[in-house]
Parts: sequence; structure tokens; C-alpha cells
Amino acid sequence: MGAAAAAIRFVHAAISSLSPFSVAAVAMVSCCEALLAAPLPILETARLSLRPFVASDAAAVQANLGDGRIAETTLTIPHPYPLGAAEEFISRHPDAWREGKSATWAMTERTTGRLVGAMSLRLTLAHHRAEAGYWVAVDEWGK
Repeated sequence: MGAAAAAIRFVHAAISSLSPFSVAAVAMVSCCEALLAAPLPILETARLSLRPFVASDAAAVQANLGDGRIAETTLTIPHPYPLGAAEEFISRHPDAWREGKSATWAMTERTTGRLVGAMSLRLTLAHHRAEAGYWVAVDEWGK
């Protein structure tokens, strides 16, 4: 419950500090081709950042998702986490954003850049809805 509450507080704090255009981008209240052509927005609080994943995040993703405790809290992360799956996971994000299917962010410590989790919105644009999902590194649970 602590990780879920922290993720919800983080997203709420990030969204509440944004302009109306950015809120629409994050919440997917409305969507247009211009929005999806723009880069995935970066969201920041005093402690954390949500930013697009980059290829160099793969080792940290692999290490975190190799812990079976994370897989136990999700529906879509397999355990054991296959070698090479992190690179494939990261490589799908830009096209999924441009196609209006999902928005996926790396959750990092703002001061160090250390990857501590992921946040994703699976988009259903026709219905103006999104389903949120996330995982948090085990060593960050309860913080």
C-alpha cells in the first residue's frame, strides 16, 4: 500500500503543478496528432522525476525486474525476467506513445538519476480513458 500511495501522490503532485496543456497530455483527457507527435512530457517533484526511458536504463530495469517480489505485484512482468527483455521493453515505448497506445516513464531519483521504478498509462483514446500501472524497486518500498 505504501508504494501505491507514493506513486499516486507523485503523479498527483506532478500533474497539479503543470499547465493545462501538459495536464491534458498526461491525463489524456483529450488527444490530437500534434500531442502524440510531441515528446513524452517529463514530470518532476522535489524528489522524483518521470522521464522517458533510454537504452542505458536496460541494466537497471533488468536488475530490478529480476527480483521476483516485483513480478508478484504485477500482472504483466514475468519471473524469472528473461535476459534481453529490458531492452525490448524500452524499445517499444516511443512507438506506443506516437501511436496513442501508452505512455511509459522511468521513475528516477531527481538528484542522482537512479532508476527506482516505472509508471505507465495504457491509453484508450476513443473513450478518453487510461489505465495506470507501475512498479517500484524493492529497496524503495515504504519510502
